[in-house]
Amino acid sequence: MTAAEKWNKIVEYHHKYIDASEQTVQNIWENIFAELLGYSRLENEVERHRNIQIGSTDRVITDIIIKNGGTDLFVAELKQHNLPFAKSMELQLLSYLKQLRSNTGVLICNMVYIFAHDVSKSDDEQEKIEIEFTQDNPDGIRFVELFSKATFDELAVKEFAHKKTESARKVEVIRSQLTSELIAGALINYFIDEYSVTEIERAIAGFNITITPKGALPRSSALRPPDSTPMSLTAATLACAATHNRTSSEVNTKTSDVVNYIKSKMQKSKAAGAISVVIRGGEVHRELGLVSRIPTVCGAMRKLLKDGDIIHYAPPSGNGSRLEIEYFL
Repeated sequence: MTAAEKWNKIVEYHHKYIDASEQTVQNIWENIFAELLGYSRLENEVERHRNIQIGSTDRVITDIIIKNGGTDLFVAELKQHNLPFAKSMELQLLSYLKQLRSNTGVLICNMVYIFAHDVSKSDDEQEKIEIEFTQDNPDGIRFVELFSKATFDELAVKEFAHKKTESARKVEVIRSQLTSELIAGALINYFIDEYSVTEIERAIAGFNITITPKGALPRSSALRPPDSTPMSLTAATLACAATHNRTSSEVNTKTSDVVNYIKSKMQKSKAAGAISVVIRGGEVHRELGLVSRIPTVCGAMRKLLKDGDIIHYAPPSGNGSRLEIEYFL
């Protein structure tokens, strides 16, 4: 079975036993680790209910500890499949990891949670990622690859968790900055090369520009508190937002400026003896320090096209940072 097929089988069992008892979940996951992920029951590599002594009288019992030979690899804490994540679950697993001096933990409930424990961090600082039980989930497939006996690598798990955590953090930063003013500024940036500010103002004056979470119902005027400000943006607000979000050099950068910049790159390549040069929209945009000016860059690139030049990639929309053209010199 491929990693994708194994993950889809895990998803199937998760949904089939969504309301099963914790004891049933224990049996299911012991079988998953043995039959799908390759750990040997005969060699006691799927160890259930290990007693851990934490004092003269106190002890705790883990659900599953996965081993390779006599070496502990990771700890799996199991809850009913229909239970949502709770902080108490996390703290329980982290306590096991600390007692066992293990760096890798897996929590199973309504989702898979992977923990990469770092002894230098507090409990609240530990990196964890969540994986939904959905068919063909790329993260789920990666889970199978990372936690199978033949390919388990603690450092690879840590790197995966770190990258996913960083990505999630960046997504939250982007979400926090998604405002109506930002969208307004992007609209001005998009149209400014072809139209005057007055024309753009007239075109968008009749629109209310709002941004709300997906699935959320927009608040009607009747439900809005009397002293609140409506979420509509006037043309003046749009112009102000555009000016705020762009420096004077960015505002004044026209297609002709980008054309001249690309020509200078072509001349340098020709002087170096090259017969062609590949120009990418995103690179030019970054090199010029522009913000939201990809349409301008793409327009300049197309303006320089001549017979014999090759468009290696054109985004479906026509404009995009991945536009790539090879110009023959």
